[in-house]
Amino acid sequence: MIYLMLLFYFVQIYEKLSNHNLIIFLFSYYFFFLTCYRYILFLYICKKFNKMVFDEFKATEIIEKFGLPKAKLAIWRSRNAIPNKYFNEGYSPVNELLKSFKIIDFSFILSLINSKKIKLSVINNECGFSSNKVQRAIKRQTKLTYNDYMALIYEGNNLKKITQQAIQALLDRDKDTLMDFFNHKAIHILAICNGNISLANKIKTIRYYPKTPFPFEYAFELDKYLNILLLELKFIIVYLHFRAEFDTIHVHKYSKQ
Repeated sequence: MIYLMLLFYFVQIYEKLSNHNLIIFLFSYYFFFLTCYRYILFLYICKKFNKMVFDEFKATEIIEKFGLPKAKLAIWRSRNAIPNKYFNEGYSPVNELLKSFKIIDFSFILSLINSKKIKLSVINNECGFSSNKVQRAIKRQTKLTYNDYMALIYEGNNLKKITQQAIQALLDRDKDTLMDFFNHKAIHILAICNGNISLANKIKTIRYYPKTPFPFEYAFELDKYLNILLLELKFIIVYLHFRAEFDTIHVHKYSKQ
């Protein structure tokens, strides 16, 4: 419909203009449409790349609202565009920072937990949590508080301590300290032994027959397994500290005004 109206308008003008004036009109008409096309193209690019057309007042308002560097004003002015994210409801610079702040990948930590070397149900009970809260938190079905994280870190540090003692006991051939470690209710012996059934059964036998010698012939393998566990526990503890600080951070919700 718009094109038909323009065509009709063009025909009316054409009938009234001389050849000289017609040439001037056609050039004017051409530059008018070229300007419109460029403006529409610019709006399309802004929309595609999440930009809003620059407005001095709005840009200044956004910079003050979010506490952005004043240099942003000159940058946006030169680009003739303002990023759309600042107009989104609930936008927060803190959330933006957290999205890019990936020190430890959750999938890596999850792979350590899924090795089942540590019995989560025992840790859950030791922390005094409600039934299966740790498992539900891992599946993102519930959230942990700062105090919850601190309780988990405490238990993690206890496991780290007895693991370090077990490594030293292996060097000292200290059977009692080693059995204190393997008798810990949160320790899964077969998983610690990397699925070595023969070694795991020998250690379990000592539980029922305390006078049975400890299988120090597996000292090399056990040293490797225990040091791997120690490293994994350290990763998990660092991750818990990270989550404790950032999962429970107070995120300010900026108003539209």
